[in-house]
Amino acid sequence: MPDPNSVLDTFLESLKRQDLSKALSCFTPDAAILGSAKGEEVRGVTDLEHFFLRIFAKTGTYRFEFQERDWTVHQDVAWLVSNGTVIEPEQEHSKPYRLVAIFQRSESEWRMALWSGTEPV
Repeated sequence: MPDPNSVLDTFLESLKRQDLSKALSCFTPDAAILGSAKGEEVRGVTDLEHFFLRIFAKTGTYRFEFQERDWTVHQDVAWLVSNGTVIEPEQEHSKPYRLVAIFQRSESEWRMALWSGTEPV
C-alpha cells in the first residue's frame, strides 16, 4: 500500500463493500480500534476480525467521508486528524464523526495501527 492516505481510502471502500480480507489487510497485526460506543474497543487481528464480522452482519453498511484530512508524517509513522461524517447501517442521514488514526510503515507498506473515532455532540 503506497501511502497512508491510500490505505485509509482502501479501508473505507472495504467497509462499504463489506470486504473482510481487504479491511484486515489495512491494519498492523497489533492494531487497535477505539470507538465511542460500548464494545468498540478491539486490539489485535483476532479481535479485529470478530469486530468486522459483527458490523458486516448488520443490514446496510458504514459509510464515512473525510474530505479534509490533516496529515503529519514523521519517518515511518503518520497520523491523521479529521472531522468528517458517518452514515451508519439502517440510517439515511449522516452525522459528525471525528477520527484520529495512526499509521506505521514497515519496509514499503503503510498500515493502520490505530483508528480512534468519536461522534462529537
